[in-house]
Amino acid sequence: SDSSNPPLSYAVQPSSAPFLAKPDTGQLALMAPLDREKQDQLTFYVLANDSVHITTATVYVTVSDVNDVVPTFYQFAPSLNVSEGLSVGSLLTTVQAYDNDTGLFGTVHYRILSGNDGRFFINETTGELRLARTLDRDVAGGSAYSLLIEAFDNPNGTDSQRSSRTMAITVLDINDNAPQFAQDNYTITSLLESMEANQLIRDISATDVDAGINAEMNFSFAAIPGQNAQALNLFQVTTKQSGSAFSAVISTRTSLTRAVGWYNLTLLAIDFGRPTQTGSTNITFFIGDVNDNHPVFVYPNTSSTVLLVNESTNASSTVGQSLIQVQATDADYGNNSVIRFDLTSSGGDHNAFSIDSVTGLINISVSLDFEAKSEYRFHVRARDLGTPPLTSQISLVVQVLNVDEGPPVFPLGSRVQSFSVPENSPPAAVIRASTGPECTSAQWRRRPIQMLEHPAALCATSFSTKFSTHFI
Repeated sequence: SDSSNPPLSYAVQPSSAPFLAKPDTGQLALMAPLDREKQDQLTFYVLANDSVHITTATVYVTVSDVNDVVPTFYQFAPSLNVSEGLSVGSLLTTVQAYDNDTGLFGTVHYRILSGNDGRFFINETTGELRLARTLDRDVAGGSAYSLLIEAFDNPNGTDSQRSSRTMAITVLDINDNAPQFAQDNYTITSLLESMEANQLIRDISATDVDAGINAEMNFSFAAIPGQNAQALNLFQVTTKQSGSAFSAVISTRTSLTRAVGWYNLTLLAIDFGRPTQTGSTNITFFIGDVNDNHPVFVYPNTSSTVLLVNESTNASSTVGQSLIQVQATDADYGNNSVIRFDLTSSGGDHNAFSIDSVTGLINISVSLDFEAKSEYRFHVRARDLGTPPLTSQISLVVQVLNVDEGPPVFPLGSRVQSFSVPENSPPAAVIRASTGPECTSAQWRRRPIQMLEHPAALCATSFSTKFSTHFI
């Protein structure tokens, strides 16, 4: 200052400088906001003018930083595909943000705000995003994650600046699951031997919690070691796809005729992943019999058989005597092959006999008498226990044989009797009526007896009969 000179006036040069000097005092005032991030140092001049002389002072201004810049991401993947097979600690990606502030105000830190169930970890200072726990795409919620990642500065200050972005993580499938059936074992008992080839039996579905081609599958049959391999010739399987669902269509490969019985196969579901995964279940089939075979007599094996039986005598009765044991077979199975026997006849002849319905043994139920009835005709019927039952029959003819129980007995009680026979009696003339047992059989019709005049043969024509002459 110079008290003897005129007053000084002050000004700032250049005029674009954001400061203003009061003309009379030279006090500097900030006329526009400063932005350290654009210009952290300023240089301008203050001019002092006394109307004669001008003095210049250079002013150097260093702009101090305040935390006024929000971190900005410049390296960030908004979507990320991650294989579920990655090991823990694997680097997934690195996020980066910048902050033009300085010091703590310009140092960026990182953290996950939401969407993380502990499977991901981000390095606070480097921004490296790594896998903290194994991934499993096949569990609920395990196929995708949405992480909200924040970049922030001055972590301990109240003026911390921050920004955030969302990262969508899709977990890619690996073929780590085999197809699964709803049951470990299936039993199919609705089959009959009457089924023809290519006849549908049933569908069995399988699921695979993998995705894409890893969840697609094909079905096939495999024989069970030690089991009847014939099942592979009887049954077949094809694959049916409906959208993302797969099922095994089981049908007959050939006719099931005469294939009655139990069969076992393993049903395989093989996916198309690499490497492939295989699921399996066991299937038990039962083919039921159809009653399509009639019983067949194997003894006797002719349609009609003649049996000779001696009549009852005083010494031996026919009651309870075994006549014959018939035998029959049936090519069916189960109850369809179980045979029961009975007797039938149109005239009631079968009532003289009885049959064991199980064993086929036929017994005589009455005392057979040649003179009363010399022949019986009836049928033996074999009937299976199928529904409806099937039958076969054979015919039996029982001929009763006459039995000699002793010599003829005449009423006078003597073996020698005398008769008077007129000399002109013709052959076969009746001499005298008499009685005697066993006079009806042909073997007893010629008997030499002592006559009054010469030997003769007498013939008895019935049990109580008349004698007639027949000269020898």
